[in-house]
Amino acid sequence: MSKYWLGGVGVLGAAVIGVAIYFLTVAPAPLSTVKTFIASVEASSFEDAYSQVHADLEQRQSLVEFVELWDGRSSFLNKANRSWSTTSENGTVEVTGRFSLADDGNWSVVLWLIKRDGRWQIFDYELRDGPPAPP
Repeated sequence: MSKYWLGGVGVLGAAVIGVAIYFLTVAPAPLSTVKTFIASVEASSFEDAYSQVHADLEQRQSLVEFVELWDGRSSFLNKANRSWSTTSENGTVEVTGRFSLADDGNWSVVLWLIKRDGRWQIFDYELRDGPPAPP
């Protein structure tokens, strides 16, 4: 009886370790891409941020349009508290970033990512309840 018990504990332990390895290596990768993207916007390194987007998004939005949309928001990111949530479905990951600003309210961005060419890339995003775009 003790052999079966030890075997069950061993299988359960292996499963727990497998899940932990998955979440430590695979799951955070899209969030890491998003954090790199946001940090680049925050630093006004728009070309670096734009390098995180998928070719399909590049075709829909030029670098000039991208910079126009994000330029005025970088200063808001510098003073924002952040929280993140991630969901995954059918090879697509949705990351929602919520930004709390003491004086300017709250806003969020939802980014959708896919893995292409061995890396996670942003193929679309939506700004929600955000600070106004620059004039």
